[in-house]
Amino acid sequence: MKQKISTQLYILGVRVDDISLPEALQKAESELKLATAQKFIVTPNPEMCLYTTGDERYRRDILDRAFLALPDGFGLKIGAWVLGERLRHRVTGVDFTYGLMERAAGNGWRVFLLGGEEGVADRCAEVLMRRYEGLKIVEAFDGGKTQNSKLNPEPRKFSGLGQNHNLKLKTDALTSAINKAKPDILLVALGAPKQEKWIAENLPKLPSVKLAIGVGGTFDFISGLVRRAPRFMRALGFEWLWRLLIQPWRFRRIFNATIKFIATVLKWRLRMWFVYRSNVVGLIVKDDKVLLVERADEPGHWQLPQGGIDRGEEPRGAFFREMKEEIGIDALSIISHIPRFFRYVWPKINQLMQGYRGQRQELFIAEFKGEDEDIKLDQDELVSFRWVSRDEALSLAHPVRKEQLNRALSFLTQH
Repeated sequence: MKQKISTQLYILGVRVDDISLPEALQKAESELKLATAQKFIVTPNPEMCLYTTGDERYRRDILDRAFLALPDGFGLKIGAWVLGERLRHRVTGVDFTYGLMERAAGNGWRVFLLGGEEGVADRCAEVLMRRYEGLKIVEAFDGGKTQNSKLNPEPRKFSGLGQNHNLKLKTDALTSAINKAKPDILLVALGAPKQEKWIAENLPKLPSVKLAIGVGGTFDFISGLVRRAPRFMRALGFEWLWRLLIQPWRFRRIFNATIKFIATVLKWRLRMWFVYRSNVVGLIVKDDKVLLVERADEPGHWQLPQGGIDRGEEPRGAFFREMKEEIGIDALSIISHIPRFFRYVWPKINQLMQGYRGQRQELFIAEFKGEDEDIKLDQDELVSFRWVSRDEALSLAHPVRKEQLNRALSFLTQH
């Protein structure tokens, strides 16, 4: 199977940055020194990629916006190979945390640990501060799940909110504690997808935090709660087997991260070869003018408004839903419906992101009965709209949209 080398891959639609550990640490250090804007890092693994197939917003609104998406999980290498790509690097949350803490100690950056079982964050902090002289861990809050007697943690060395240092605290109390500590770096170990969702929701409330990272089970390994697999097993990709041997109760999660993940990637690959995504496109007219919209991800890319048809959804319902979601209008009167009116093949990058060969579209010609003030664009998708004549539409439309638009306008002429 032919493999393509790239610095950015998509596995089940999830962006993965194919960079080495030193490169990732250098990028993080540079951002911390520049501090131009708050950034967050995610560490995709097979389980996270699998989860996004049922939660597109988690991928689109959170993972896709991360500063870095570090490849954490040997299964991603296999998944990339199945998709015809090559993932050269793997950066685990544990290794990245060790490297980042070494740089934090050298630069005097303040660190806050959040998450893990009861007592684990404290123990993790103690291990890291012993390992890196001068490291400033200003607070360690755990998730308040269960007490683990294996660790026998020492009495708390961190002050803040008494003995209730856990996530049962109200969010405003927790964010207040973080703001009081004024950390530069926030490590969040709540497990995916909870940790990424927590970061996305709360990072804007934490002005001192320059960099937040979702680190999953990293605190468990650093604290000694869970032993890492021997180095040779990690190198061969058998860390999952080690976890199964020492934590057999994780069988379902390990099954998902191995068998189910690979099966889903194979299905994704087959869809990329043979299946077209069902889609609706709207030719919206008013006073002999046609509505075009400009994409947010590509300035100057003008097209007709369009969107996917959900599984089990009727095309007519999908049309009204998509027009409401994308451009905020529902005052539409359908003039004509042309099923299977256009089909096109996506470039490889779009196939990897969406898991389909391309799109098969159904055209709805509809008259807009409202006012321009009623049009409310989804700013994540679109940035502008214009009412134009048919000739202007063909001139303004992006080159890849001209054939589709020309065919749509030919149907409009018939009506």
